Order: sequence, then structure tokens, then C-alpha cells
Amino acid sequence: MFIKGNFLYTPSRHELTIRENQYAHIENGVVTGFMTDLPETTGPETVVDYSQDIIIPAFVDLHIHAPQYINRGLGFDEELLPWLEHYTFPAEGKFADPVFARRVYTAFLKRLQAEGTLCFSAFATIHKESTWQLMELAEAMGFKAYIGKVNMDRNAPDYLLEDTDRSLADTEELAVRCREALHKVRFIATPRFVPSTTEKLMTGLGRLCETYDLPVQSHLSENRNEVAWVKELHPDLPSYTAVY
Repeated sequence: MFIKGNFLYTPSRHELTIRENQYAHIENGVVTGFMTDLPETTGPETVVDYSQDIIIPAFVDLHIHAPQYINRGLGFDEELLPWLEHYTFPAEGKFADPVFARRVYTAFLKRLQAEGTLCFSAFATIHKESTWQLMELAEAMGFKAYIGKVNMDRNAPDYLLEDTDRSLADTEELAVRCREALHKVRFIATPRFVPSTTEKLMTGLGRLCETYDLPVQSHLSENRNEVAWVKELHPDLPSYTAVY
């Protein structure tokens, strides 16, 4: 197919390319080239004409917490650790209900679309079925995404505290289900951060990453109190990074 318009994009950090009144040729979702005139054999059904509109690449968000969409604008009165306790964890506990999760995640994804963010890497929650809801919805709405079920087996409220073996089993199930059923959405291993994941859980996740060739997302050194806490939890290691 072909898309016609005025294209702006940056092949590198120091270069802006402008292609006025041209056609982009798209094959299997990939732009294969630009041209000023269509091939003579091109049928009108294969051309989308945006006239003089400006067409730019979609935005990419490399770190986003989908369930925290319901907390937007809240929590500016707290630093990281009390913010998690008073705002984030109570909100994430609600995602034990897949029906609630579907409503929120639908609104979240529609907002991303409206803002032009079509590729992202997201934390969900510890809840397997709610995480799957987010993955299915993102696939159906045409996003390219990495989405992970959060892992937490220590230092979390009871309603978010996972059994280690169950956390690993749910993670593996989602990784396999995603590989079999989805095409544009990939599973990403998602230990929340060192204070909420035991060594046993981290080691198990590492094995899953090796087995299924999974990428990983987490958090590192976001707050001085957090860094001090990690040092207390792992005094035998030289740095926060070394724990991972």
C-alpha cells in the first residue's frame, strides 16, 4: 500500500528529513521507500491520501506503568517509598479484578493512541489475567509493545505479595501464551525492583529469560532512601547494580 502526505522524520540525532507531497510504500508494516509518483499499475484501493497533512513517526514510551493511569496527577506530596505505600500499591490492588483492569487498560491505551504513542514498554501488575487483558487489548488496537507481569515476593502489602513459585509459574505461562497468540506484543520480564524481589525469584526469572529469550525491565537507584534500603538488604554486594 501507499500513504501520501508530507513526511518529517529524523534518521539520526543530527538530521531532519522532509519529504513534501510524496508517497511512502509500505509492505508488511514496513516503509520500504518513498516516491514522488506512483507506479502506473497502482490501483486506487491501495493508496491512502492525506493530502497536505504532516506525517511523523509515532512516539515511543520506554517506561510506563499502565495501572498508574488511574493515579495520574496524584502523589506529588510523597517521595518514592511512601508514594508506593500510600498511592501505587492500593491502586494496583484493584487490578485483581480483570473486569476493572479491562476498563482501565482500554482507557489507558486509547489515551496513548490519542497522544500518538504507538510503541511502549509497560509494567502491568502482579495479576496474571489482568496482565493478559492489557496484552490482548494492545495487540487488538495495533500497538507494538513489551508488557510484563510485575513480580513481587517480599516487602509488599499482603494483597500484592506473591508466592515465589506461583509468581514464576504465572510469568512463564504468560511468556508462552504471548509467544503463541500475539504478534506485535512481546512479554518482558518485570521484577519491580530489588526490595520487592527475593534472590530466589530473581534467579528464577533469570532462568526464564534464558529459556524464552526474554528482555527485562525494572528499576534502579531512583531515590536515596531506596539505595540505602538495598544496601541494608544486600550488604555483601558492592552496588545496587551488582544485585541484579
